[in-house]
Amino acid sequence: MSLLLHACYFSLLCLVFGAQITDIKEEDFDCPQKVMLVENDCNKCYCTSNGELACTLKECAENQGKKLEECEDGTSWLVGCNKCWCIPVGTICTNRTCTSKKVR
Repeated sequence: MSLLLHACYFSLLCLVFGAQITDIKEEDFDCPQKVMLVENDCNKCYCTSNGELACTLKECAENQGKKLEECEDGTSWLVGCNKCWCIPVGTICTNRTCTSKKVR
């Protein structure tokens, strides 16, 4: 299958299944393989094999993602056990379930 045909097929799948591809060009964000991510505390995302971010296109509450979309590009921070980055489309965070371990 040619590269162009493969790209068109993948794009068609994304349109059918409601995903958006965003090229990541931020140096601080290295799209991690096999890690579930969440965009602007709303859409679920994953990284493709060629380092692109693919996210669902769910409609989010109007004010839910507004603050998260206005972050400073290139910054990163922790929210519990999850790491977040500010990229051109807003905030992207790992989507791990955090558990608190008590030290005795």
